[in-house]
Amino acid sequence: MASYKSFILAFFITLSFSCLDISLAARSLLQFSSVPYNPRFEHSTLPTSQPSLLNPVVPSAAPLPTASNIPGVPSIPTTTAFPVVSNVPGVPSIPTTPATPNLPKVSNVPRVPFDPSYLHGTPSLT
Repeated sequence: MASYKSFILAFFITLSFSCLDISLAARSLLQFSSVPYNPRFEHSTLPTSQPSLLNPVVPSAAPLPTASNIPGVPSIPTTTAFPVVSNVPGVPSIPTTPATPNLPKVSNVPRVPFDPSYLHGTPSLT
């Protein structure tokens, strides 16, 4: 199922890119001001010393409950016996299937005459 969802997502992304006017996008990119080059990492711009961090004040956690404060587990009520139904009808018997009628043999069935002149004319490719 995930591959089907991925296929649908890829289809819609492809459809959105197919509607994009490339010449208009290139023209708008050329009208932007020049993009600065990547900075050179030869000169270090980071500070050489790290500032000291303040020690945060951690609030104390609430005390955990003791065993005497926790309520007991409630007992499960006992179930009474289900009432016995005495007048339950029995399972009905399955009816028997009727006998299969005798069918004629295939050799005794008369053949249907076939005349090719009854067919509609179909164009040939030759």
